[in-house]
Order: sequence, then structure tokens, then C-alpha cells
Amino acid sequence: MFSSPLLRTRYLSRQSGVYLNRARVQSEAMQFVQRLAAFAQNRDRFSETGRSPYTLRFRYTDSPQKEDSMKTTISRLLEAYENRKMSRRELVQGLALLAASSATASAAGFQGNSINHVSLFVSNLQRSTDFYQRVFGCSVNKREGNNQLTFGKGFLVLRPGNPPGKVDHFAIGVDNFNKDSVTADLKGRGATPIDQQGGGFGFHVLDPDGFPVQISANNPA
Repeated sequence: MFSSPLLRTRYLSRQSGVYLNRARVQSEAMQFVQRLAAFAQNRDRFSETGRSPYTLRFRYTDSPQKEDSMKTTISRLLEAYENRKMSRRELVQGLALLAASSATASAAGFQGNSINHVSLFVSNLQRSTDFYQRVFGCSVNKREGNNQLTFGKGFLVLRPGNPPGKVDHFAIGVDNFNKDSVTADLKGRGATPIDQQGGGFGFHVLDPDGFPVQISANNPA
């Protein structure tokens, strides 16, 4: 079903324990896994539209780190095969399992994994900034109308507003943030994304009580 010339027996025959053109085999294995993942994830949708899932060109990965991880796994499978630690059948089964896990990871969509920042109203911007810097040793990035106080990968935004002490909004951090992808995921989860660039709460959703929850790219480490 998923024909892959370099994965056929004659190309996977061992000669002194070394592959013929190892780089080509690894590349073909990567494509094989991606096509299997595409089939697993899109089988129902594409059968409805009449398009064959077997011809899809698909990247399941949403980050270079994940793609590198998959390449590493494929390399280890090929190395085990070369060293006679697994059969051809076991190699193909391993690639199929990798494809299944890849499709599952892709279908899961984005995940919020940090509090990116919190926005707090204060009565006196400089006094509050001095307090947090003195007591907690944070760095300060002064901006027009507010100050950003950095704590590790997250930050606190202080801005003049009433009533003092009110949390204006907070932001959930997402790795490898892609607005189009996150928008589609949010709609699929029953949330309505609102995009107020240049003002308001930026890219956000409202929780059941109407509180704005911003969604932002995680800050680099």
C-alpha cells in the first residue's frame, strides 16, 4: 500500500553490515513514516472528499525539535537493523509505530504549558516597579505606559489603572506558537479566538466568566 523502493528487501539486504546509500534509506524511511502518519490522521476526511491519502505530502511535526527527535529514532532503528539486532519485519513495524505516535501527537494540537505573563493595575507605576525590583530582584523593561518585570521565562506587566491590585489579564504561553494553527485548534475546542492587535488584549479568548485569557508565544529560555 505504501510503496517505498528503498524499504524493499533488495535495498535492505545487508552487505558486510553496511547499507547501500544510508542517507537515502534514512530519507526514504522519514517519508514513509510521514505518509503513514498522514494516512492515519486524514483517512476519514480525505475519503469523504475523494482524494487519496496515499498521495499526501505531510509533515506531522510542528517544531524542528520534534522532527530532529523523529530522525534520531529512525536512525536508531536503521542502526539496529544494520547490526542484525532486528529483522526487516521488525524494522517496518517500528516505523509504523513511530508513524502512529506521530499522528496522535499532531492530532492533539497545541498545549498551553506556562503562564507567560500577568498584567496588574497599580496606583503608582514607579513605586510598584521599585518594590518588585528591590524585593524580588527582577529585571525591568520600561515601555510606553507600562513596565515589564521579568522573572525567568515569565514576566509581570505593571500598568496604571483602577482599581489598583486588579489583574487586568494573564497570558498562557505556547511553544512554537503559530496563530493560524492555534486559531483552528481553539475553534475545534469550542472557543472563539479574538484578535485585538495594537490594543485591547491582543490574541485571546474569554473564559466562562468573561475574563480575557491571552495566548502568547513562550519566551526563549
